[in-house]
Amino acid sequence: MEDSKRHLIVTQGDITLISMPEGALVNPSNTGLILNSGGNSDNTVSNAIARRGGPFMQQTLHMTRSGLRNNRLEPGRAVDTEAGQLPVKRLIHVSIVGAKKINARLVSNAILNAYDLADELELKELAFPAIGLQMGGITLEEFMEIFWRITAEELPRLKHVRQVYLCLFSGEEYEAGSAYAEQHVDELPESIDLEISESGFARGIFG
Repeated sequence: MEDSKRHLIVTQGDITLISMPEGALVNPSNTGLILNSGGNSDNTVSNAIARRGGPFMQQTLHMTRSGLRNNRLEPGRAVDTEAGQLPVKRLIHVSIVGAKKINARLVSNAILNAYDLADELELKELAFPAIGLQMGGITLEEFMEIFWRITAEELPRLKHVRQVYLCLFSGEEYEAGSAYAEQHVDELPESIDLEISESGFARGIFG
């Protein structure tokens, strides 16, 4: 009988170092799928992908963009690409930067679409950074409320995704995010096991 348990891991570190041969990491992107643009906090992930994805990473995104309507990824939407030299099967890009307003609805749509696309691709694992914090869009607490609610509802229903990482980059983000997780663990259904990595590195996921 197939294990019905799902796993949610809250950890700290560089999301691009998580090894997921059957998974994807979520990149909070801009509408033009341009890596390493701007100086806001969400671009921490984009910058790392640009550094570690290999020399053809941006070319891959340009090719993907050319197949989109008006050569742009509509705000809140998700699209997948090859992952280059990153230790994951796919990248899932969600459009955040470039939207007229970064709010809870936009972030909710991005998270929902990332989950749906990952399951459509039959991926087993998915890693999220904090999304939407740039340019004063939303606070970390607001992100955690959105992410927690959607994950509690969506993860148990997915056919393929079994393990989700919430990888918070800075120590400050991790302290606040892990505190929220501890306070709200009872809001998760019994089918989701929660792990909070005290060291900041979840066991076995970073190379």
